[in-house]
Amino acid sequence: MIVPELIKVAIREFRQKMTELGEKLNTKQLTAQLASQVSAALKDALTSAGAAALRSFVQSYNPTDPVLEVNGQWWRWKMISPKEFLTGFGPMTLERSLYQADM
Repeated sequence: MIVPELIKVAIREFRQKMTELGEKLNTKQLTAQLASQVSAALKDALTSAGAAALRSFVQSYNPTDPVLEVNGQWWRWKMISPKEFLTGFGPMTLERSLYQADM
């Protein structure tokens, strides 16, 4: 099932972002500045976690076969091609397999 893997990816990314934040903050006393920094960091970490999970999800459907047959036509793998996607988490570049039809 793909959902447990998406959860792992998102948690790993969230943990990394929040750990980086924790190393930089002075948390001895609650201040408006500290609350603002934590709020911004949470938003950033959640966005990064969502993007990482979505990237993993989409790439899990990327075909890797050297040859594909689609509706009676044969397609041969040509190269990996970066593609830009606009997502709810912001723009995201994904590497996708590029195939070329046999002529």
